This record gives sequence, structure tokens and C-alpha cells, in this order.
Amino acid sequence: MTIHAAKGLEFPITIVSGMSTAPMRRPARAEVVFPPHGEVGYRFGKHVSTDEYEDWKPIDEQMNYHERMRLLYVACTRARDHLVVSLHRRARAKPAEASKRTNAELLLDGMGALIETIPDAAPEERAGRAVYETPLTTAAPTALMPLAEWERERDLALARATRPTTIAATALTDDGAHDPEGELEAGLYKRARDLDLPPWLKGRYGTAIGRAVHGTLQTIDLATVDPASGALDAAVASQCEAEAVPDRTADVRRLVVAALGSPSVREAAANPHWREVYACTPLGDRLLEGYVDLLYRDVNGLVVLDYKTAATDDPAELARRRDGYRLQGASYALSVAAATGEPVTRVVFVFLTPRGAVELDLDDLDLAIEAVRALVDSGREITLDEPAAAG
Repeated sequence: MTIHAAKGLEFPITIVSGMSTAPMRRPARAEVVFPPHGEVGYRFGKHVSTDEYEDWKPIDEQMNYHERMRLLYVACTRARDHLVVSLHRRARAKPAEASKRTNAELLLDGMGALIETIPDAAPEERAGRAVYETPLTTAAPTALMPLAEWERERDLALARATRPTTIAATALTDDGAHDPEGELEAGLYKRARDLDLPPWLKGRYGTAIGRAVHGTLQTIDLATVDPASGALDAAVASQCEAEAVPDRTADVRRLVVAALGSPSVREAAANPHWREVYACTPLGDRLLEGYVDLLYRDVNGLVVLDYKTAATDDPAELARRRDGYRLQGASYALSVAAATGEPVTRVVFVFLTPRGAVELDLDDLDLAIEAVRALVDSGREITLDEPAAAG
């Protein structure tokens, strides 16, 4: 890639090419310069130029030289572990002007005495030919492997290469399939767009409602907020404006008040608690991560609480939904316990429904955590065709 394209990136090994190329300036047939002081300068061809242009030319060349130095610095600092450059340069009777030196010459000048400490990858020259410390050997050609065997090895290599190294907890749910229209980031994917919402909240509009509810619950003080206060109204209005749904403040407020009235949220408010907590832990060669809506400590240990919106408070439907989030909740518990060294004794889902909040605890937490370990180790994520509840 170009140096400009590499800005802001880093690589374990970086090879900088073009070090021996002499800087070349290809002027246009006609050039115009605008000095900060004085008149505009012009140049036409090789022989016609104004005094303003000639006065500006050395400054322009110096600016180009400084830009080359900056780009060379950017290129060489992209390497994290190994930087490979060529310092091949021609012998000069006298040093060239700085603006006419190659990048190899510029780098050599900048290194000074450090050049003696840098390993040289070029072979030693003896009697006009390269001599390597280790003799070069060539293995005898072998017969090509059968096509079917090659295809198996290729498929295994592709499977290893495409196996994601980071798994979001929300990917281990019934609704964990990625929305191709969404803007997803590892660990940030919270909900599929249309599940859990009444018909009038479906689609991107419904997603904004959910974000406004979560945003309000993340910003207000759970311990002191008065559900009837103007402070809550202001927080809800602010989040609705941010999500471009100002006409849905009443709906967002109703869901927020339902959450504040749930027993577990009230218990969290009375104890040490943390909101929108990022937690991650390595499992084998992969990383399990996610964001916990609300984490708090009670007398028994840590409690993971996750808000869910629901269009109904039917017990059977909510139980089915709770089972669908089983592995997601267990993932949070696993990551939090591993990161803090404290036991997670409870995972509770707070379903926000039109009739209020309904709390459902995750049963068999230890078994669910083991199911998460097995699923992550297998390298497979839940899809809509493979329900998480079956895990």
C-alpha cells in the first residue's frame, strides 16, 4: 500500500520499498503559485517564469523536502517488530543536496552511528559473487498430492483463517445473526432490529426507541432519580433527541419507569453498581466479550442484569424468550467472573413490557456457562437455523 494509506496502521513486519528512487519533480506545462506575500507567480515551460515564481521556488522545494521526511518517518514507524529497508545507494563524489537525496540516503544520514548496530541482510561479497553463510540447497521435486486431499487441506485452512477470534456474547442467542444493514462492531451488537418490539416500533425506528431507553438508564442516577421528576423527563427527552425520535418520549419514559420499579434494579441502586460494563475473557485462542447493562454486588456476590423489551407479559412467551438468551447471559457471567475474580451468583433478565417489568432469572447457570465454553471452543456461532436454546 501507499504510505498515505498506511497512516494510523501498524504491522508486525513492514517492508518499505522504493528507497533507492531519486526524487523526481514533474512540473506541469504551466504552473501558478500563491506566495503568502506579494503577487501571484507563473511559470510557462522551461524558459518563461516570473520573478515571483523564482522567489517562491526554493521555499516550495524545501516544503516538498519536509513532506518527504514526514512521509518517510510515517513509513518506518508502521513496523511493530521488524522493519525491512534497502539502503542501497550509488557512490557520489560529493553529497547531493538534501532535496535531491534518495530515501535511502536520507535514512542513512538520520541514523548516524546507529547504522553500525543494525543487522545487514545482504550477503557478503567475495570475488564478485555473493557468498552465503549457509549453503543453498534445493529439495528434489515431489509428486503433487491428489486433488481431493489438496481440497481437504485447503478447506481446513480456510476454516481456520475465517474462524473469528472474537465472539460477542449477543452472537450466542437466537437473534444473534448479523443484520447486513446494521453497523456492527465486536462486542457492541446488542439486539436484532425487530424482535421484542410491538408492530409500531419495528424496524430502525424501533431500534432507536430501544437505544433511547438504554441510554436513559445508563445516564440517570438509579439511587436518587424520582420517576415523577422533571430531571427524568429531561434525560428521556435528551436521549430521544439524540436518537431522532422526539415524538416517542412518552413511550421511552414508560419503559424507563418500568425498569426503575423492578425489584432487582431497586436492589442494584441500593448497592455498589456499574452500568454498561465491558467484560471479556480469553477462551482458548478466542476472546469472549460483551457489554453488561447493569452489574451490581449483593450479599452473595455479583449479579448480572440485562434489560429486554417485550411486547407481551405472557409468562410462557417470556420464559421462551429467557431460554433464547440463556447463552448470552451465561457469557456475561463467565466474562465478569473471569475478569473480576468474584463469583457471579445470579443472572436476571428484566423484560420491559406494556404492563411493567417482569424479572426472570437464568436457571442452571453453571450448566449454561459450560455450554458457552463448548460452543466458543467449537468455533461456531449461533444462527437463526440453530437455536441457542438447543445448546
